Amino acid sequence: MIKSLTGFTQSLIIWGSDNVLKSFYSLRENLLKVANGNPSNKVLFHFEDLLLEIRKDLGPKNKNIKKGDILGIFINDIKEYIK
Repeated sequence: MIKSLTGFTQSLIIWGSDNVLKSFYSLRENLLKVANGNPSNKVLFHFEDLLLEIRKDLGPKNKNIKKGDILGIFINDIKEYIK
């Protein structure tokens, strides 16, 4: 997954807001930890944070979206990972 993010990174640097860049950096750090053998469910929520920041950049306020709402579109049992 990290390799597939490389091309995306260039576009983010040019077009992403400060919050999108920070969120992407956090996601990338956690992906590296997982790649180095430190399993974590947190990476899922960092991905969701990135998606929420991208949505904010595009206009939606995300007022009624809570943790797991976006991930629930992709992951059937996401509620089991929310604590």
